Amino acid sequence: MLRIRARTELRVLREYYRKLSELVGLADGPLDAHATQVSKWSVAQQACHIFLVNGAAFRNIRKLCAGEKEAEGPARGLTWTGLLVLACRWIPRGRGRAPQAVVPPAEVSRDRLAELLEESRRELEEIGALSGAMGHRKGRIRHFIFGELDALQWLRFARIHTRHHLKIIRDIQRRMPLERGEAAP
Repeated sequence: MLRIRARTELRVLREYYRKLSELVGLADGPLDAHATQVSKWSVAQQACHIFLVNGAAFRNIRKLCAGEKEAEGPARGLTWTGLLVLACRWIPRGRGRAPQAVVPPAEVSRDRLAELLEESRRELEEIGALSGAMGHRKGRIRHFIFGELDALQWLRFARIHTRHHLKIIRDIQRRMPLERGEAAP
């Protein structure tokens, strides 16, 4: 059984959101940066994807804490992949494909990223207020790869997924000078 503490997950997510806030404040050039060796998405698209996925995860948590999604029939629980990812707190690169609903648009403006950041940050604080209820609900909502997740597992997924894409952003930023023919920092 996974031991997930809402306070820890929320604390780490808030730290990631501080990093995302700094990122959104960058000039447009760095936000538009691509490094095809790392990802087909730009820095801005990576951040947009984080906000879209976390929005869905946070909505699922709110539904579960409100008792809207109680388990029907025998709970199937996590898939082996879900158990491995949530236990190891790591998503391998290049394996998954995002559902269309969370694929970022080809162009993402800084203003749109700022809107998404504030909306996602507000949702994060809303679910933070529900942290006491997260471990007491039996409901589960299906993730297309990881199986049926409860509220705490959705919270951990948001943390792991955010970190995964922040690392991709870091690697894109590290490649930027190389793509322009400059020396790496």
